[in-house]
Amino acid sequence: MANGMAPEADRSSGWGLTSWQIAIWLCLLSAFSPVLMDLSTHLYENAWARTSLIFPWLLWAASRQSASWTGEGSAMASRRMIWIWLLAGLAIELLAVAGGAPRFGRLGLLIAVVGLCHSMHSLRFSVGILFLWALPLPSTLLESFSPGSETFWGQAGAAVIPGLSLEVLGRVPVLTTSTAQMPLVSSDSGIAMAYGLAGLGWYRMISMGRSSVAALLGALRWALLAIPVQLTFILFAGLLLSMAKQGAWPRLFLTESNWLFVVSLGLVLSLGRLCRTTRTQPMEIVR
Repeated sequence: MANGMAPEADRSSGWGLTSWQIAIWLCLLSAFSPVLMDLSTHLYENAWARTSLIFPWLLWAASRQSASWTGEGSAMASRRMIWIWLLAGLAIELLAVAGGAPRFGRLGLLIAVVGLCHSMHSLRFSVGILFLWALPLPSTLLESFSPGSETFWGQAGAAVIPGLSLEVLGRVPVLTTSTAQMPLVSSDSGIAMAYGLAGLGWYRMISMGRSSVAALLGALRWALLAIPVQLTFILFAGLLLSMAKQGAWPRLFLTESNWLFVVSLGLVLSLGRLCRTTRTQPMEIVR
């Protein structure tokens, strides 16, 4: 208190944050409201983008598991660096919004969040980078692989399931049976799911205290899991289509299954690690 650090001595909340830190995060949310509104619209309109919903939670979970977490140690952080990170992010957001492209402001949000995690909470950059996966892939990326990617999966399903065939109407691949049809779209490529699984692989490695290189390798391995998982989803949707009189239910399954799989798996991973961390903490205090 005598050294002028009164704000830093505020009692921390149940989340391990001081009132100063909470105020900074609330300011960030307010300042980036145009970007967050655009992000909310993106998530509402595109089911495949909802894999990003789990990653703010995973960022918090990883920070609590990190040995470098300093929820009450912001007195040691450089306030100058905190404001530098914030202003850098805001500058990018202002340029994006002024240019009529608020979606590019997500880069500014990413810079601000990663910078605050590092400078205000002394977290490794590899932990803060988890927020990258809280920002969905651009829709144009998925569309650039369309219709070739979903056609590939449709051909695989048609080759395995009797009575199922693939037709191309215009540029749209359509799975057909004698009684029903189901169009395949760019989100059926599995790319968004691979992106989300890569984020889970990164989280798993850093929550175990591994290096950034190990986290990158883990992310790549987990991204490859999208291949058998997407094939399984296509085959299951094909089976539903072969038993249905219309393609509405199989289409709904394909639309929602990818993001639900990533979010559910992320919850299982994070809650498991948090429970193990909670059980080991009393033992460490006794020792």
